[in-house]
Amino acid sequence: YGDIEPSAGHSAGWWGSAKITGDILFHCGSRMGSRWLSGSHPVFLYSFAPAKDFPGGVIGHCTENPFIQLSDGGRNPLSKAMGRYWYSFAKHGDPNVARDPGSPVWPAYTNESDTNIVFDHPIRTETGLRKQQCDVCTKTLSCEAPVDPTLPSRGR
Repeated sequence: YGDIEPSAGHSAGWWGSAKITGDILFHCGSRMGSRWLSGSHPVFLYSFAPAKDFPGGVIGHCTENPFIQLSDGGRNPLSKAMGRYWYSFAKHGDPNVARDPGSPVWPAYTNESDTNIVFDHPIRTETGLRKQQCDVCTKTLSCEAPVDPTLPSRGR
C-alpha cells in the first residue's frame, strides 16, 4: 500500500487506511460479486485508474461517473470510449457491441480468467484485480465466500 505519497495534509497511515478500506469495500467486493455471478450471468468487471486526470493522483468512489456521462462532451478519448462501452452495455447487454473503434474488447469475467478491463491511458485488460490485497482480505477477514459449484454454470 505504499504507492501513494502522503499529500493533502494526510499521513501515510491515513492513506494506508483509505486504501485498505477501498479494497475491502470496492475492489474486493466487486471481485467477489463477479465471482459469485459469473457462473450464471454475463459479468463485466472494471477498474478506473487514470490518476493523471485527478489532482494528486487520487481516485475515489464514483470518480468515473463524469467520464461515463460524457460531461466533457466526449473530448477526452477515455471519456468517449467509456461512454460507448456503457451505452453498448445498456442497449445490448454487452459492452463490446458498439464500443469505440480501436478500443479493446472488454472480456466477460470468469473465475478461471479473472480478467477485467482497466480504464486508464491506454485502456487495457489485466488479470487478478487487486488479487494480492483481496487474497489477504479473504484469508484474514473471511471477506469472500467460496464460489458455490452447485450454481448453474455458463461454461465455468
